Amino acid sequence: MTAIPDAALAALLLVVLVLAPALGVTLRRLRRSRAQETEAQRQITRMQTDHQAAMAQWVLEQEEAAFFVDVRLPARAKALEHPQVAVPGLRDPRLRGSPVEERIDQIERLLDEAVRTARSRVESAAETVVREAARSVQTLAYQVQEELAGLHEKIDDPWLAGRLFVLDELNEQQLQRLQALAVLSGTWPGLSRQDSHLPDILAAAQSRVRDSGRIQLVNLLDFPLGVEGRVVEPVVITLAELAANALYYSRGTLAVQVTLHQVASGVCIVVDDAGLGLHGDDLAFADRMLHPHYRAPASELGDPPRIGLAACGRLAREYGFTVTVRTGNSYGGATATILVPQALLVSIDPAQQPPSPSAPTPARASAEPVPPPAEGGVYPQRRSRRRGEQPPSPATTPAAAVATPEQSANSWSQFQQGTRRDTDPQGEQR
Repeated sequence: MTAIPDAALAALLLVVLVLAPALGVTLRRLRRSRAQETEAQRQITRMQTDHQAAMAQWVLEQEEAAFFVDVRLPARAKALEHPQVAVPGLRDPRLRGSPVEERIDQIERLLDEAVRTARSRVESAAETVVREAARSVQTLAYQVQEELAGLHEKIDDPWLAGRLFVLDELNEQQLQRLQALAVLSGTWPGLSRQDSHLPDILAAAQSRVRDSGRIQLVNLLDFPLGVEGRVVEPVVITLAELAANALYYSRGTLAVQVTLHQVASGVCIVVDDAGLGLHGDDLAFADRMLHPHYRAPASELGDPPRIGLAACGRLAREYGFTVTVRTGNSYGGATATILVPQALLVSIDPAQQPPSPSAPTPARASAEPVPPPAEGGVYPQRRSRRRGEQPPSPATTPAAAVATPEQSANSWSQFQQGTRRDTDPQGEQR
């Protein structure tokens, strides 16, 4: 083995000493480069993950937007017309609380506001047209009524008087429908009356209903009671609408019973029919129309429009009485009830203001006279009258007599007092 010369070893050592710093720098740069490469690779991986998440979020939002346009928006528009329609929520619950949900809610609020504004304008215009049309036709119907009343006082022929009676009934029914339309169009009933007996109200409502012969009027009041003049016509209109519904939804051979009851909070007028009752949708519609804080828009009345219950609900809200409809009475049909509170009731002396001859007489008589209600609307307590009730004696029953033409005309005039409208030719309040 040959030994390395000292000079060569010294030269090698010198080279190492000279190159060592540069080699250290190179190694450090190499390590730094590898670290940067590793960090760059991690950033690329993170960016790829964020990109995939962003793409997934974008796809989710696009699908939610498509679901809103294709499903939620049509359902929302339909629910504005039919409140019972359910509007679906978010398609994906992961978007709950996100800006997407906030934007969708804002769009729905703007849509609701725009639809309500447009509907309000349309309904206001429609109410104006209906109100003016009903008012003009009412004026003509009142004139026809006055002419018929004048003819009744002059004609003695029985057949012709019967034909006039039919025409008067048809005119009364026409006026009833016109009044319901006028009420729905935002106007008052158009009539002014004096305080009236409750049995007279029943008779007046019966005269405005088609096929009124099927209505049985029953008076179970303990003493004469009446209604304030400003509320008489609204109660008559409401009762006529409820009785017309009861007649329409029951068979032609079945009777409809209208009963006056005295209750602790006032007086109830109960209309019972023996029809098929109300289905769930019909009962929901009736509850909605008669709710004390709901004003039915014309768009919810259906096609053809059902204006009767809507008119009843509006009159009840404006004049302070209550109307309810329930199904499943003892006849298997429906029961409609008008509750007239004590605040709207008045005591009327029959001697000073006798009831109409066509009004139903009390079905149960008291053995001793019952005093009228005390001041403040407090009624006396009920008493047992079973021992005092006796069947009428046959001897006291008057024999039937043939009426003369003058007597018939007088009876007809008295009957018209219960249904005649106190208005001027223009239909204004006197």
